[in-house]
Amino acid sequence: MMLDERTRIYRYIKAVPKAELHVHLEGSIQPATLLMLAQRNNVKLPVETVEDLQDWFTFRDFDHFIEIYFEISSCLKTSDDYELIAYEFGAQMVRQNVHYAEVTFSPSTHQFSLGIPFDVFFSGLTNGLRRLLRQDYIVRRMQERQLDLKVFGEHFECWVQNGLVMG
Repeated sequence: MMLDERTRIYRYIKAVPKAELHVHLEGSIQPATLLMLAQRNNVKLPVETVEDLQDWFTFRDFDHFIEIYFEISSCLKTSDDYELIAYEFGAQMVRQNVHYAEVTFSPSTHQFSLGIPFDVFFSGLTNGLRRLLRQDYIVRRMQERQLDLKVFGEHFECWVQNGLVMG
């Protein structure tokens, strides 16, 4: 009887629509993907296995969180890398039945701290979202939020026109 109750609860949790109210895109990268990106881009991480990454991801304090955030971000180098993380994030949200997500991405970290050109990360993120749309992973347009259009210029206008607004 207990197993049946647990099964019902599991099925309910899986089926109920969800919202992700604050998620950092970089922090949502799955451990196996992060290891692949690090290897592909010749980035040495302080750990080498999925199990060790999962332990490393247990934040001790805010400084440790920032350290991990920058290590993760340093593994992203190409437009393909950014496309992959946007696509995998969206696909994971669909698998979890997330109907609304407020996703945080920090362009200034990538452009100014890590030296990644704006067009590299922006085109990658855009392509990842378009790929999700083409495969019917995202069936609703992302809600437009109050953002300063001057920050992104014509790139933002392209996103608004295609329903790919992130804030």
